[in-house]
Amino acid sequence: LHKPSETHAQQIAWMSLLMVDMSVKNFTPKGDRIKMRVGLHTGDVLAGIVGVKQPRYCLFGNNCSIANKFESASEENRVHVSPITKRLLEKTDGFEFEPRSKDYLPENWFSASFARPDDISWFLNSYKNKNVKSLSNNDNN
Repeated sequence: LHKPSETHAQQIAWMSLLMVDMSVKNFTPKGDRIKMRVGLHTGDVLAGIVGVKQPRYCLFGNNCSIANKFESASEENRVHVSPITKRLLEKTDGFEFEPRSKDYLPENWFSASFARPDDISWFLNSYKNKNVKSLSNNDNN
């Protein structure tokens, strides 16, 4: 996000869940289902505008690479979450996770300063808040 926030992980998680939900309801121009994988990781990044003729807002740094690895290790129409991001999301009631094994963590995960010995990765399955009506057709709430 472009400025510090106490709820940055939650905002990105909500957006990711909505993106996956919308992608499964839409089709390509050829009629194929849209398939999306999402990887979430939290950490410092460097941001900047790259290009002159067609400028693009880009993010750089090791944490971008780690998020990319979580996306690559994800599955179709799933949100794959790093242990760090999961710890932040748990501060807000309503997120539902599915555990994965350590095998799905990036190769050098345990050599990083932020890693914990019991870290595993997670799928973020949904967000349910009793005060907010669900946008998903899969929910019967």
